[in-house]
Amino acid sequence: MVHERTSFDLVHLQRAADFANAPPLSDKPVDLHRLAGLLEEVRSGVARRYSDAMTSRHRKNGAGHALTGWLDGSHRPTHRGVYARKEPAGPYACWGGEGWFADAATPQAAALEEAPSAHQAAPWRGLAKPPAAPCLTCRGHTVLDHGYDEQTELDTIMECPDC
Repeated sequence: MVHERTSFDLVHLQRAADFANAPPLSDKPVDLHRLAGLLEEVRSGVARRYSDAMTSRHRKNGAGHALTGWLDGSHRPTHRGVYARKEPAGPYACWGGEGWFADAATPQAAALEEAPSAHQAAPWRGLAKPPAAPCLTCRGHTVLDHGYDEQTELDTIMECPDC
Protein backbone atom coordinates (compact mmCIF):
# COMPACT_ATOMS: atom_id res chain seq x y z
CA MET A 1 0.00 0.00 0.00
CA VAL A 2 2.91 2.37 0.64
CA HIS A 3 4.00 2.28 -3.01
CA GLU A 4 0.46 2.78 -4.31
CA ARG A 5 -0.11 5.79 -2.08
CA THR A 6 3.28 7.29 -2.88
CA SER A 7 2.85 6.88 -6.64
CA PHE A 8 -0.69 8.29 -6.33
CA ASP A 9 0.67 11.39 -4.59
CA LEU A 10 3.49 11.74 -7.11
CA VAL A 11 1.08 11.58 -10.06
CA HIS A 12 -1.04 14.37 -8.59
CA LEU A 13 2.00 16.48 -7.74
CA GLN A 14 3.35 15.98 -11.28
CA ARG A 15 -0.02 17.04 -12.73
CA ALA A 16 0.02 20.13 -10.53
CA ALA A 17 3.58 20.93 -11.62
CA ASP A 18 2.60 20.43 -15.28
CA PHE A 19 -0.31 22.81 -14.74
CA ALA A 20 2.03 25.35 -13.16
CA ASN A 21 4.29 25.22 -16.22
CA ALA A 22 1.40 25.42 -18.70
CA PRO A 23 0.68 28.72 -20.43
CA PRO A 24 -1.66 30.94 -18.43
CA LEU A 25 -5.36 30.57 -19.19
CA SER A 26 -5.83 34.30 -18.88
CA ASP A 27 -3.76 37.32 -19.66
CA LYS A 28 -2.64 37.54 -15.99
CA PRO A 29 0.82 36.03 -15.35
CA VAL A 30 1.05 33.04 -13.01
CA ASP A 31 3.18 33.59 -9.93
CA LEU A 32 5.24 30.36 -10.10
CA HIS A 33 6.97 31.00 -6.79
CA ARG A 34 3.65 31.35 -4.99
CA LEU A 35 2.27 28.25 -6.73
CA ALA A 36 5.42 26.27 -5.90
CA GLY A 37 5.03 27.28 -2.25
CA LEU A 38 1.40 26.13 -2.25
CA LEU A 39 2.39 22.83 -3.85
CA GLU A 40 5.05 22.29 -1.18
CA GLU A 41 2.51 22.99 1.58
CA VAL A 42 0.09 20.45 0.08
CA ARG A 43 2.84 17.86 -0.40
CA SER A 44 4.16 18.22 3.14
CA GLY A 45 0.64 18.12 4.61
CA VAL A 46 -0.22 14.95 2.67
CA ALA A 47 3.08 13.32 3.65
CA ARG A 48 2.61 14.23 7.33
CA ARG A 49 -0.99 12.93 7.46
CA TYR A 50 0.04 9.75 5.63
CA SER A 51 2.96 9.21 8.00
CA ASP A 52 0.75 9.79 11.07
CA ALA A 53 -1.87 7.36 9.76
CA MET A 54 0.70 4.67 8.99
CA THR A 55 2.35 5.08 12.38
CA SER A 56 -0.87 4.83 14.36
CA ARG A 57 -2.49 2.11 12.23
CA HIS A 58 0.39 -0.24 11.76
CA ARG A 59 2.38 0.18 14.96
CA LYS A 60 2.74 -3.07 16.89
CA ASN A 61 4.06 -3.94 20.31
CA GLY A 62 6.75 -6.56 21.02
CA ALA A 63 4.15 -9.35 21.04
CA GLY A 64 2.93 -8.35 17.56
CA HIS A 65 -0.40 -6.87 18.69
CA ALA A 66 -1.67 -3.78 16.85
CA LEU A 67 -1.67 -0.61 18.96
CA THR A 68 -4.01 2.35 18.92
CA GLY A 69 -2.67 5.75 17.98
CA TRP A 70 -1.54 8.09 20.76
CA LEU A 71 -4.54 9.55 22.56
CA ASP A 72 -4.62 12.90 24.30
CA GLY A 73 -4.27 12.74 28.07
CA SER A 74 -7.72 14.30 28.48
CA HIS A 75 -9.27 11.07 27.10
CA ARG A 76 -9.52 8.22 29.58
CA PRO A 77 -9.18 4.49 28.83
CA THR A 78 -12.33 2.37 28.90
CA HIS A 79 -10.67 -0.68 30.46
CA ARG A 80 -8.43 -1.02 33.48
CA GLY A 81 -4.92 -2.19 32.71
CA VAL A 82 -1.41 -1.26 31.67
CA TYR A 83 -0.89 1.26 28.87
CA ALA A 84 2.11 2.86 27.16
CA ARG A 85 2.48 6.55 28.04
CA LYS A 86 4.47 9.45 26.63
CA GLU A 87 6.57 12.04 28.42
CA PRO A 88 6.38 13.37 31.08
CA ALA A 89 4.90 10.06 32.23
CA GLY A 90 5.71 6.48 31.37
CA PRO A 91 6.93 4.61 29.61
CA TYR A 92 4.17 2.45 31.17
CA ALA A 93 1.43 3.01 33.73
CA CYS A 94 -1.65 1.18 34.91
CA TRP A 95 -5.10 2.76 34.54
CA GLY A 96 -7.18 1.90 37.59
CA GLY A 97 -10.54 3.12 36.33
CA GLU A 98 -10.42 6.50 38.04
CA GLY A 99 -6.78 7.51 37.65
CA TRP A 100 -3.30 6.47 36.63
CA PHE A 101 -1.03 4.59 39.02
CA ALA A 102 2.69 5.42 39.26
CA ASP A 103 4.78 5.14 36.11
CA ALA A 104 7.13 2.20 35.60
CA ALA A 105 9.81 0.99 33.21
CA THR A 106 8.01 -2.25 32.22
CA PRO A 107 4.38 -3.34 31.86
CA GLN A 108 4.88 -5.94 34.60
CA ALA A 109 6.21 -3.34 37.04
CA ALA A 110 3.39 -0.95 36.13
CA ALA A 111 0.84 -3.66 37.01
CA LEU A 112 2.23 -3.78 40.57
CA GLU A 113 2.23 -0.02 41.25
CA GLU A 114 -0.27 1.24 43.81
CA ALA A 115 0.74 4.89 44.29
CA PRO A 116 -0.94 7.50 42.05
CA SER A 117 1.01 8.87 39.10
CA ALA A 118 2.18 12.47 39.31
CA HIS A 119 1.16 12.87 35.64
CA GLN A 120 -2.55 12.20 35.16
CA ALA A 121 -2.90 13.93 31.74
CA ALA A 122 -0.05 12.43 29.66
CA PRO A 123 -0.76 10.93 26.20
CA TRP A 124 -1.30 7.15 26.16
CA ARG A 125 -2.02 4.22 23.87
CA GLY A 126 -3.00 0.58 24.25
CA LEU A 127 -3.91 -2.50 22.26
CA ALA A 128 -6.22 -1.90 19.30
CA LYS A 129 -8.14 -5.08 20.21
CA PRO A 130 -7.89 -7.60 23.04
CA PRO A 131 -5.33 -10.38 22.51
CA ALA A 132 -6.64 -13.89 21.80
CA ALA A 133 -4.03 -15.47 24.09
CA PRO A 134 -4.30 -15.48 27.90
CA CYS A 135 -3.14 -12.34 29.68
CA LEU A 136 0.64 -12.28 30.00
CA THR A 137 0.51 -10.64 33.42
CA CYS A 138 -1.62 -13.26 35.19
CA ARG A 139 -1.33 -16.06 32.59
CA GLY A 140 -5.13 -16.32 32.36
CA HIS A 141 -5.80 -16.69 36.12
CA THR A 142 -7.35 -13.17 36.42
CA VAL A 143 -5.61 -12.66 39.79
CA LEU A 144 -2.06 -11.95 40.94
CA ASP A 145 -0.79 -13.66 44.08
CA HIS A 146 1.91 -11.55 45.76
CA GLY A 147 2.27 -13.96 48.68
CA TYR A 148 1.70 -13.62 52.37
CA ASP A 149 2.25 -10.21 54.02
CA GLU A 150 3.70 -10.80 57.48
CA GLN A 151 2.98 -7.26 58.71
CA THR A 152 -0.74 -7.37 57.97
CA GLU A 153 -0.98 -11.17 58.24
CA LEU A 154 -2.98 -11.27 55.00
CA ASP A 155 -2.59 -13.01 51.66
CA THR A 156 -1.98 -10.32 49.05
CA ILE A 157 -4.06 -11.49 46.12
CA MET A 158 -5.17 -8.81 43.66
CA GLU A 159 -7.31 -8.79 40.54
CA CYS A 160 -5.17 -8.67 37.41
CA PRO A 161 -4.94 -5.07 36.16
CA ASP A 162 -4.67 -6.26 32.52
CA CYS A 163 -7.78 -8.49 32.38
